[in-house]
Order: sequence, then structure tokens, then C-alpha cells
Amino acid sequence: MDIALHLPRFDVPGGPQALPSVLTATARAADETGFSALTLMDHWFQMEQPGTTAFDPMLEGYTTLGFLASSPYGHSLSGARSCSPASAACR
Repeated sequence: MDIALHLPRFDVPGGPQALPSVLTATARAADETGFSALTLMDHWFQMEQPGTTAFDPMLEGYTTLGFLASSPYGHSLSGARSCSPASAACR
């Protein structure tokens, strides 16, 4: 069974300046512990849940995946619910 790790939140201890090291460490830990992939949302705003707002920290999905792709670790990266115009799932 393959299990992916999804990163839905980006409000990390240390604030925005800590994000690069936290994201890289999380991706490496996911790889080392056997997760098969790491996914991110492709939203402009954070999804609201109790105690959160749409304006909580949110990163652009593909830019974040590009950053993580430059880090040396081995698992797949994916934007959650990514669709191409030709994809039947997006119609």
C-alpha cells in the first residue's frame, strides 16, 4: 500500500522565514519514514476550518513543489487535484 503525506497548513513555528527549512525537513522525514509521495493543495487561500481563516498562511502549490524538487530526497511530488484542460476529471 502506498501512502502519501499531504501538507495542508503552512503556519509553522518560527514564522514565514522558517518555512524553507521546515518544508525541506518535512519532505526528507516523509521520504525516510516510507511515505510514497508528498502533496500540496493548489488554492489561492487557505481552506477555513474551526479556528482558522482564509487568510492564514498559504503557499502557491506549484512554486512550493518546485522548491521541494530542488531538495535531495526521493519521493514523488504532486499538486492535489491538479487537472489539465484535457483531463476528464476536470470537466
